[in-house]
Amino acid sequence: MSSGEALCPRALADWQHRLAARRHRALVVLAGSRAATRRRLQALLDAWPGADRAIWVGDEAPDSKFCSLAPGQAHRLLGQELQLVVMDAWQEFAPEALGAAGGGIVAGGLLVLLTPPRPDWARRRDAEPARQGSGAAAPAGRGSRFWRHLDRSLRGAGVVDIDADRGGWPTCWQRENSPAPPVEVAPPPDDAEQRQAVAAIRRVVTGRARRPLLLTAHRGRGKSSALGRAAASLLREGRVAEVVVTCADPASLDTLFRQAAQCWPEARRRGHELGEGSRRLHWLPPDQVDPEVPLLLVDEAAALPLGVLQRLLRTPRVVLASTVHGYEGSGRGVDLRLTRWMDRHTPRWRRQRLSEPLRWAADDPLERLLFRALLLDAEPDPLLPETTSWRCQQLDRDALVADEARLRSLFGLLVAAHYRTTPTDLRELLDAPQQAVWTLSQGEGGPLAAAALVASEGGLSRELAEAVARGQRRVRGHLLAQSLAWHADQVAAARQRGLRVVRIAVHADLRRRGLGRKLLAAIEQQARSEGLDWLGSSFALDEDVVPFWHRAGLVPVRLGHRRDAASGAPALQVVRALSPAAVPWLECARAEFQAGLPVLMVDAWRGLEPAVVAALFAGGEDCHDPPGPRARRQLVAFVAGRPLLNCLPALVGWARHRLARREPLPPTWRDLVVLRLVQHRDDAEVVARLGLTGRAELVAQLRAAVAAWLDES
Repeated sequence: MSSGEALCPRALADWQHRLAARRHRALVVLAGSRAATRRRLQALLDAWPGADRAIWVGDEAPDSKFCSLAPGQAHRLLGQELQLVVMDAWQEFAPEALGAAGGGIVAGGLLVLLTPPRPDWARRRDAEPARQGSGAAAPAGRGSRFWRHLDRSLRGAGVVDIDADRGGWPTCWQRENSPAPPVEVAPPPDDAEQRQAVAAIRRVVTGRARRPLLLTAHRGRGKSSALGRAAASLLREGRVAEVVVTCADPASLDTLFRQAAQCWPEARRRGHELGEGSRRLHWLPPDQVDPEVPLLLVDEAAALPLGVLQRLLRTPRVVLASTVHGYEGSGRGVDLRLTRWMDRHTPRWRRQRLSEPLRWAADDPLERLLFRALLLDAEPDPLLPETTSWRCQQLDRDALVADEARLRSLFGLLVAAHYRTTPTDLRELLDAPQQAVWTLSQGEGGPLAAAALVASEGGLSRELAEAVARGQRRVRGHLLAQSLAWHADQVAAARQRGLRVVRIAVHADLRRRGLGRKLLAAIEQQARSEGLDWLGSSFALDEDVVPFWHRAGLVPVRLGHRRDAASGAPALQVVRALSPAAVPWLECARAEFQAGLPVLMVDAWRGLEPAVVAALFAGGEDCHDPPGPRARRQLVAFVAGRPLLNCLPALVGWARHRLARREPLPPTWRDLVVLRLVQHRDDAEVVARLGLTGRAELVAQLRAAVAAWLDES
């Protein structure tokens, strides 16, 4: 890099032209003092072609001509096609924003990152609070491990490093090349995958109903384009009169509607609606979608809560498009949990994948840089064929950030195991204070089979814990301890010291072999040796997850009253006592939870799935008394033919006791018992939900379930 010559607009335009010809994009890191980086940025904007359409991500845009977004709004860039994005990383840096910005830049475009001097990156401490309740992103007295990782990742091909304090520009930006060397032109993208995707979307309409399509790809592969082209062709041919598209943010639908308009030139576009006569393509928010719509398109499905996606899949003809490695949340979670649900409820669903990028070349350097920096393509380790030795250990995070291969495999394991894992989770894994990383590997240094992130909580003073319980104080970094004190009135939980399992993940090929419990046992042993009082977790309620915690000896103590924005499910909190001091308050919290559960099931959580309700009751037999002699006579009379309503109080008590036993009911009886006797749903609703012939079959099935219990008890 030369330091004495000025920036030449003609040379810069020539460089940008060559970048576009190769279908590449570039990253410019402008590092230095705040004033110097802004001066250098202004000079670059004055010379860059198309700078008048630049996007600013950060606070205090230096020029009113920018379209300005706060870092937390960067998701609005998804689905757009951008030429120039500037990210100000001086005050607040959001890893998702970096990925979202890079995902929208087209071939020939530029991503500019304004940062403090590059040598300061390793000492940086971000001010943005962590989301998981683990405190600020980097502890006092120590720089950010995440920024050390970022520094290492954002070097090499595709990065233009500029020291704003020293001055100077890359030589190729300073003077015209005369004569100019020939331009290396990349071949145009292959359209074969797009045509296959469009055909697959069309078959959702032309084929049989109840066969959803899941369209998956990395960003930039043309998912939105395929949705728009297919919708336009179906509407233009009159195969459907209406197509609804839904997503978390309609601002991301520009590409979809633009492609649809190109394929349907007779139609008129008005915002998020395209139509001709009575036929139309239009956007609706997820909660306003009519399940009887002829065709539903769900764009960026990974950005929607799992419960919302499950509800949308009740539509007879639906297409879900999801990014495999997303910046707003990993689409791998769709593969993990949603596809399991689809296997049970819509077993004839189909999948279509797109692999070839359309907006840039397959060897684009910016995509490679972002994948490395944000670990967007991280995958779990391939496993050894046989393992007889397992190694549990707590990792040194300083050593972890220096071992890129181990960090990738660890993060890949977390991505594959959780519904939504974002780049912010990577920063918290490396920097969240009072957090530890535990792993279970196949032998010493072998492939990772399981991992857990564990946060230290509690240990508050009496005054602070009581203020938290009164709702007068909130303490960052003590999510579970604070919730138990405030919501469950267990002040002792906040005063005692405990561990919260933030996340636990087991390799997909090794699940249901007890490895998660083995890892938890090692964590518990270490906690006991340190004199801690309790071990707990808070997680999105899921019928497949609750039994795991039951088997590990952790009992439910609180169910949240609101659905989590990411999962669409309420948070369930579970705890196990590690010391005698924790036993009294834990037994009290458990008993109060089980006593209040029947009320919640007919109020706040009347809509929970029966399998989830059964999992919540399981193991609480000592909290739900068995039927006494009089109630038992009522049950015998019910089996003999006495009307259901005459025996309803006895049946309700029996249902709670029966569900609380660890021996599960057969699924058909379980769902019937929960829907009718626990959630008190209407007979007609239960009949329709379970596919029964009528109320007579409903009563007959209940009698059979009660009779089976009477025979065995």
